[in-house]
Amino acid sequence: MKSYTYFKNKIAGYEDVSETVKVIEKIAASSVHIIKKEVSTLNNFLAITKTVIERLSVCTEKTITHPLMSVRKDSSAVDVLLVISGGKGLVGGLWQRLAESYREMALPNQKVVLVGDKSIEYINVESENILRVFNFSNEIPSQAEVDSLYRYLEENFIKGNFRSVSVLYFKSASIGEQQPLCVPFLPFVPSVNYNDKEVTVSDTTLGWPIIESSVPDLLDNLFKSFIQARLYSFLLEARLSELSARTVSMEHAAQKTKEVVEQLQLQHARQRRHVSTQKQLESFTAQNMI
Repeated sequence: MKSYTYFKNKIAGYEDVSETVKVIEKIAASSVHIIKKEVSTLNNFLAITKTVIERLSVCTEKTITHPLMSVRKDSSAVDVLLVISGGKGLVGGLWQRLAESYREMALPNQKVVLVGDKSIEYINVESENILRVFNFSNEIPSQAEVDSLYRYLEENFIKGNFRSVSVLYFKSASIGEQQPLCVPFLPFVPSVNYNDKEVTVSDTTLGWPIIESSVPDLLDNLFKSFIQARLYSFLLEARLSELSARTVSMEHAAQKTKEVVEQLQLQHARQRRHVSTQKQLESFTAQNMI
């Protein structure tokens, strides 16, 4: 029969676990709100930049070309998949789902660039197919870290080493739902044909753009800002999904720990009643024998 000390230590241990889980949940939840604002701001920037590019192309009637829009036909170039994960666990099977998505979506002979320690741990890729691994130290990647990843992809694509670059990441539909997506990144294919002279600007109240620099220089800067921001949006969405999954996972863990503590308290109460009843019976029997 288990002693009072046994139950006391067990309950105290689970209560400590519960407090730790709640702290992790609160930290993750607060980070979710911060990154949601970052994602919203970034999406607004992407929408505005895209509109400026479209208006500029229509108003100036200039043919828009850019090295990052060029389709590569060199047989020596490779197709690359950028897989974005995180560096921590406690996400309720999110990284296992990422590995399953990789197996479903990866192309034959596709090379891989990994972001995050968990992609190395969970994704079964031959070492010769891994081109490079990037690890970011903070929850929100710094500008220097994003620049480093962007320059690596941009330089290899422009040099002709990469034929195409796709991105596999999780997008957070809600705090309880993360969707794996595999989207093309390079070459950049706009949703609007900027060189189509029949394209018109829908909102005519915005006026005509005032251009102080040359059109090629302006477009080059706009494209670089747009594509770099798009890469940053993938990283933020992946981090938001990780933190959302951790928040939900810790919430479930806290509930499960609470149930275990309640069960232990119930077992302890039953055992105390059993011991108390046994003592009363023994005392009653002893009195009758006198």
